[in-house]
Amino acid sequence: MINERDVVYERRTDVADNGRSLSAIVNDLKIEAKAFINTRLEMLKTEMKQKVSAWTSAIPLIAAGVVFLGTAWLVLTAALVCIIAVAFGPGMMSWFYATIIVGGAYLLIGGAAAFLALSEIRKNNLKPERTMRVLRQDQVWLQKESSSAAADLKDDLKIRKVA
Repeated sequence: MINERDVVYERRTDVADNGRSLSAIVNDLKIEAKAFINTRLEMLKTEMKQKVSAWTSAIPLIAAGVVFLGTAWLVLTAALVCIIAVAFGPGMMSWFYATIIVGGAYLLIGGAAAFLALSEIRKNNLKPERTMRVLRQDQVWLQKESSSAAADLKDDLKIRKVA
């Protein structure tokens, strides 16, 4: 005749029948967790290197463009102020009005350009999107696994209490 104690004993030996000790299982878990974390860190490093290299290769070109555009802007601004001042006629106030008109126009154009630039920067941020997506998926997976492991552990403990 088989009683409940024998059933519980058979169940426990089936679970541990693979010949591995608890310390070996925990050691394997540590190794797998390290590999898991290293993989995610490498993904993050790779993605960030790609994003930073795109920015760093453009910086010298941006600097050269800013210098030449700044020089051209100053020369053309002086010419535009001269043209408008001549249109107002002789006198010191014509230069003042011409400068105010050109400055106001540049203010409007610069404000619009800054607004467009900020919207582009916000659209193409430095946040590592792929890595974050994979980490969210990993989080969901870990939650499912931990809840199923907790349920298995509760079942195992219930069976042991019966014994």
